[in-house]
Amino acid sequence: MTKITGPFIQGPICLLWMAKAAKEGKSKGPTVVGLLCWYVYFLKKKQQPFHIQTKFLRVFGMERHSCYNALNRLEELGLIKKESKRGASPKIWIIGTELVK
Repeated sequence: MTKITGPFIQGPICLLWMAKAAKEGKSKGPTVVGLLCWYVYFLKKKQQPFHIQTKFLRVFGMERHSCYNALNRLEELGLIKKESKRGASPKIWIIGTELVK
């Protein structure tokens, strides 16, 4: 068996939450940003709100503005809440974390 090294996404992640994000037309932005939200949520030991750093976006080849568009869509879907201030990355809360123990 090969040992897994490097960063990975911890779980559990609600499959219905991810399915709702993934059903967003042709754009994969909400799915990728949704996964990043869960990754940072667990990385920060389930502390909310949190920010997504641009270094995480670069891993997926995403730009800030693409991330902001995806966050707006996730908020419209009721999957996250965000608070934006000019010149700062948005604070993000995942809705549905009470399902995660």
